[in-house]
Amino acid sequence: MVKSKVLCGLLSFSIVVSSLSGCATANVPSQKDANKSKIDSIKTVDIYYHKTDYAVMDLGGSGMSGLGGMFGVVGLLASLGAHAASKLTASDRADVRSHEFSELMRAHESDIDQDQASKLAEFVASTGRKVKLVEIDRPLGEKLVWKPAASDSKEEGSAALLLRTSLGYGAESMTSSYKPVVVTEYVLQTGNGDILVEGKETLWGDGPTYMTYDGLKKSYDAVHVALKTDSLSVAQKIFHATLEK
Repeated sequence: MVKSKVLCGLLSFSIVVSSLSGCATANVPSQKDANKSKIDSIKTVDIYYHKTDYAVMDLGGSGMSGLGGMFGVVGLLASLGAHAASKLTASDRADVRSHEFSELMRAHESDIDQDQASKLAEFVASTGRKVKLVEIDRPLGEKLVWKPAASDSKEEGSAALLLRTSLGYGAESMTSSYKPVVVTEYVLQTGNGDILVEGKETLWGDGPTYMTYDGLKKSYDAVHVALKTDSLSVAQKIFHATLEK
């Protein structure tokens, strides 16, 4: 339950920050331009990713539905994230449903976060760079950063691309439709750990919606396909923002 509570908080925080900044980090183009020579010199890339967990959230019974007029669904999800450690009915329900839904989604052989990382690796390899996928535990903490281990490559021309993806469905109340959310944070760093580009990509409500949690749960096959499609689309956006020549 603790893991799903943390994921709900991270997902909610990511959603609201991304929505307020136009669904993509505004300074990415300037970062890429400012570090163009260093990025162009990259020859090998290790892509770090984690296996998928899912969050399912609604704010019915939380007493916060009045915030809808001010912030809408995105703001309400952020409010839930801010109160994730409390005993709110919505928070408790999110824990249970996120755990249950994650188990259903894991019935698929395909892991969405791994598929996203693999698609990103294909894009990077198309530039002539050598690419390696490295599975890690989900990075925690507010700031996403790769910390090189002693065994990691620090050779000139090496780089790390760290991903943290949050997937889920959210509704502003028990009577609102559940909408899909895909948020991927990323950071491109040199082999020595210097940050070249960092940012975030979000897709919100871009897929099938469901009026009830039961309907969402029964349609987990279609939900898996929809979230995977959005995640692969995000992979292309990240490639464009980081290593595309």
